[in-house]
Amino acid sequence: MLKSRLVLLFVAGASCATAWGAPQGGPPAQTPAEEEGNELLELRVTHVRGTSVVVDRGANDLVRVGDRVFFRPREGGLQPGVVTQADERTAVVELQTTGFEAAPGLRGFVRIPNARVPAAPVRARRKPRANAVGEALADSKWSNADEDYRQGQPLLARVRPVRPEERPSEYSGRWYTTVDQIRSTEDDRTDAFYRVGGGLKIENFSGRGDRVQIDGELNYRNTDVPDDDDQRATRFRLDRFSYSWGGTRFDPTRVELGRFLHNGMPEFGVLDGAEWTTRTGGGDRFGVALGFLPEPDLDYETGRDFALSAFYRWVQDESERLSASVGFQKSWHDSNADRDLAVLNLSYLPDDGWSVISSAWIDIYTGSDGLKDRGPELTQALVNVSRSLGTDTLVGLRVSHVALPQLQRQEFVVPQPLDFVDAHVDRASVFARTDLSPRTRVRAEAGMWSDEEDSGGNAEAGVELSELLFEGSLFGLAAFGVNGQFSDAIGGRGYLRDWGPSGGWSLEYELANNDLVGFTSQNDDLPQHRIRVQWDHVSIEGWSVRLSLDTQVWDSEYSVLGSLHVNRSF
Repeated sequence: MLKSRLVLLFVAGASCATAWGAPQGGPPAQTPAEEEGNELLELRVTHVRGTSVVVDRGANDLVRVGDRVFFRPREGGLQPGVVTQADERTAVVELQTTGFEAAPGLRGFVRIPNARVPAAPVRARRKPRANAVGEALADSKWSNADEDYRQGQPLLARVRPVRPEERPSEYSGRWYTTVDQIRSTEDDRTDAFYRVGGGLKIENFSGRGDRVQIDGELNYRNTDVPDDDDQRATRFRLDRFSYSWGGTRFDPTRVELGRFLHNGMPEFGVLDGAEWTTRTGGGDRFGVALGFLPEPDLDYETGRDFALSAFYRWVQDESERLSASVGFQKSWHDSNADRDLAVLNLSYLPDDGWSVISSAWIDIYTGSDGLKDRGPELTQALVNVSRSLGTDTLVGLRVSHVALPQLQRQEFVVPQPLDFVDAHVDRASVFARTDLSPRTRVRAEAGMWSDEEDSGGNAEAGVELSELLFEGSLFGLAAFGVNGQFSDAIGGRGYLRDWGPSGGWSLEYELANNDLVGFTSQNDDLPQHRIRVQWDHVSIEGWSVRLSLDTQVWDSEYSVLGSLHVNRSF
């Protein structure tokens, strides 16, 4: 079983080799001094607008149109994007992975080339008269004559950098409020979801260059149905409360304590414990962690699953364009040996437009795992290969494999034992989009899927027209088809959006006909209409507000979802 599915990893290696062997063009290799200027600029998503997101970095931070951005989702790995608009303090990034759902607060990075950093202007000095040179030097009050300065160096090339403990204490973060109200006529049901949460980060907390990070959320749910099965629940979940120090240019060793997402290998999840990592002179990183793994549910119950983990991340050079990492995690549930998980990652992110991101999760089973064969099993794999041809064209391939691991802790809804042994979903898709003109873009995607019982596919093609109706507008049309396990669908959608530096609005309509599997020919067609209206506002002070109304109609039934989201970053 493992041998047949390792073809996914072969695709990753072959794709990487193809990208590595592609003509690089571009400038010659940089010297170490020049490479230091090509730094990673951290950024964060402040708002989502369809297939694009707004980030909190802009032209003032030297971000330019065409720059490639990589986001770090909670589940690990990287998701690519490209900057399509750069304002003074914000930028719009077009996501390059269809189906990836970004959210406010998602972090990422962009590389700023060394050549983009302006060099210090060199003012020509008037040469003093020969007989006045001695007097000029004798009367000079300047003790530093810049003897070591070389023309072309940045203005602050020889200024001593400020250490973290020398900086003043600073704090940043965000808070948000989300209100969702759903009304459905099918069973006269009403659902209300209210969320209030936020996060706080304090730099140089105690004057020693340390950091404190806190993230939490309060949820309230109210479900009303015609009978007596109404549900009301209030929960508070602490997503992060950690204290860390180190991990800077001055201190390669980093330590974090508390509740946090693994820093070295995020795929290992949230940890209640401690993590130690360090960085070598060449940029490689390795570390270990131990503690309890909270249950990945609404309550984050902890104390039953203890884990030890270690990882090593190799990088080709300081730019980290080519990197590979391997990690291993051993966990115990209620003091009984549970999961042996190995994770392998490979990323190739050169500046010529290629992007190769792959990840493999391998569970290792022993004789005590009754439902699985002894040995390794590939339980999760992802290969994402894309090629940007400037800012106009993008093509790519995605392959994924997901299987259910055997665990003692209830992390998944486990099916019947006989189905559990070979339960899996494999997916593969190709996608492309290109600009036919400065105002016309076409895109297409086709994919197929397979599990232990059935197989199917999907396809979608569309066109987008910029400023067709008025300045700043985006009008799109798309047709799609889906061959699913329980229903087939064919339909189309149209949308109109208007977006500017301070926000915008969108209107979308979708019509689909669902052919339900297992019903008679008189009762197997279910037409579905969907109308969505959305209004967004973003301010440079950190405020963002979203109002949306989503209505779905099936025959004589309908449901309405009203949503309000308010976010304040500081």
